[in-house]
Amino acid sequence: MKAKQWLLIGASVLTLGLTGCTADTPLNMMDYIKNGSRKAEISEYRGVQDVKDFKKQVKVYDNYVEVGIGEYETTMLSYLVQEDRYVESTVKRPRIVYKYSDFNQDGHVDEYNATNWMEGKTIVNIQSEVVWDAIYAPQRWTFHDGIKYADDELQKIINEDYKTLREKGTRLEGKTYTPSGTWFNHEDYPIKMDEEPILKIEFEKRK
Repeated sequence: MKAKQWLLIGASVLTLGLTGCTADTPLNMMDYIKNGSRKAEISEYRGVQDVKDFKKQVKVYDNYVEVGIGEYETTMLSYLVQEDRYVESTVKRPRIVYKYSDFNQDGHVDEYNATNWMEGKTIVNIQSEVVWDAIYAPQRWTFHDGIKYADDELQKIINEDYKTLREKGTRLEGKTYTPSGTWFNHEDYPIKMDEEPILKIEFEKRK
C-alpha cells in the first residue's frame, strides 16, 4: 500500500479515535491540532443564574470579581503572635466560588474559574483566546483538561455577566494577577487585549 494511502487511513482512525464523533458532533481538526480540543462549551460556564443576593454573594475587587454560592463550615488554625500559640476556630465559607479576572481592567474577562471550595477542586478554568494563545496553547498538553478557552460567543456572555456583577456587587480592594503561576516581567503590566504581548512570558520550572 502506498504511503499516501496509509496516511489517509491513519488520519481517519485518529479522527474517530479522538472524538468518537458522529454527524451531530463534527470534528474541527484544525482546532484540535492547534488547541487540543480545549474550546469551552457554553454549558461549562455557570454564569450568574445562581446569584440570589448580589450584596452578600458578589465581591467586587479592582480587577476581578468573586461570586460565592452556598455555604459550609470548616475549621481553621490562626496563629496569635503575641501569645505564641495557635487557636482553632470554626468559619463559614462558600461551597462554590466563581472568579472573573480582568487583568487590565478593560471589561474583557481574561480568566473565568469555577472552584468547589468544599471539595478543594477546580470545576473549570476558561481563558480568553488571547490569554490561551499567549500562555496555555504552547504547553497545552501539560495542563489539566479542565483548562480551556472561550470562543467569541461564550466570551461575550462572560463579559456581559462580569459587567452586571461589577455593577451590583459589594466593592472591596484587591488585585489579581496572571493565571496559574505564570508571570510577566513586571507584575503590574497587564495583557493588552487583541494585541501581541510586548513582554516575554517566562514559565517557572519546577523540579
